[in-house]
Amino acid sequence: MEGLFDRIEEQLDADTSPGASLRLALELRAAPDRTRVLHALRKRVLARPDDVTARILLIQVYSWMKGPEASNTHLKALLARTGSNVLRSVQSRILAAEGGRNCNITSRHVCFPESTIQNIGFWFHQLTGPHGTKEVITKIMHVDHVGTELLFYSTIRSAHPSLPQMSPGFIDLMQLEDLPVVLLTIERAAGTILDPTTLSADQVDELVLAYRNISDIPHGAVARHFGPPVTSNGLSHGYLASALHGVHTPDGFYATTTWLREAVIGKGYLDRSAQAVLACIDHIERISLHEQVVPDLHYAFLHGDLHRQNVLWDQGHTALLDWARCTTGPRGIDLVVLLRRFGHARLMELAARHEVIAKHDHIAQALFAYAMIIVSVEIDLPAIKNEAPEHLFVPAAQQVIKSLS
Repeated sequence: MEGLFDRIEEQLDADTSPGASLRLALELRAAPDRTRVLHALRKRVLARPDDVTARILLIQVYSWMKGPEASNTHLKALLARTGSNVLRSVQSRILAAEGGRNCNITSRHVCFPESTIQNIGFWFHQLTGPHGTKEVITKIMHVDHVGTELLFYSTIRSAHPSLPQMSPGFIDLMQLEDLPVVLLTIERAAGTILDPTTLSADQVDELVLAYRNISDIPHGAVARHFGPPVTSNGLSHGYLASALHGVHTPDGFYATTTWLREAVIGKGYLDRSAQAVLACIDHIERISLHEQVVPDLHYAFLHGDLHRQNVLWDQGHTALLDWARCTTGPRGIDLVVLLRRFGHARLMELAARHEVIAKHDHIAQALFAYAMIIVSVEIDLPAIKNEAPEHLFVPAAQQVIKSLS
């Protein structure tokens, strides 16, 4: 216990650079004993009540452990530091934005245990007026956690007509002056969290066709809005788009192959899986794959974190949440995150048949198969280690080599 506490103390004291809160949240989320993490953070907040980062982390850990009351208590304590009623201000801004002079608004705090890496918490609001009822949601985020979501809502979404039908509508943005906190209010999208394994073949086709609204936006149309690639965050924390959106650069390419080689050797994968992946890595390094990747040809817009919790499905309509990792990178690799369990053959067939990746583009095919390997190792679950190599690792590795031979 003391060792963990000392390590958290050291990190909180030493790392004050941009992104520190996100790095700590990701590390703590992966800790095997969250109860000990919780005790360590409570001790820190008790000793240093003005430590904003520690309190934010404490709010998140309570949310992960399904403790909404404690999470809300600490959220109120955090926001009280502004000296004003933040929730009331948010409600007023929502009413003003929605023309709700004759509307009533009620709000409640909500925790989503699976959605609190980028988020501190959420308020659900219900507007009731002469024209009926409308629900909106406020995401409460540390500035480190915002990522590219504000860029998406302020610039990218409005510039591409296909995106509004795939994402909640923007209502308001509020950044607190005295706290590193941003409040993003958006429409509440309809639907239930997607489980791809329950979809019929026709519904999977609908889903992939809907995704074309994203993958058809070319790299050149949005790349200027994004900063330089930072591969390390993707490799450390399972963001596939972050791991691969710099694969055209020597640094990004070799950082990825080095990490993948060490991971597949050191994490206990089946011998046949490991051998296939190592052969794949040796091949793409030998031919210097990064020199053959041309972003304007092989990259497109990416959601960047398209796991099932970020997809709402409502009678065939698809709404995508949480655009904080949107970027550009190898075309269509979002689908690898969402549909990985389908295996290599079905994923490649879906992507090719629906022209997410071009049938004649061997580099795009190789990058798509390479993404299957990387995301599987990033997720690193026992079931993946023990699944039949023929399900994904061997055919994906062979696909990479074949496409690039």
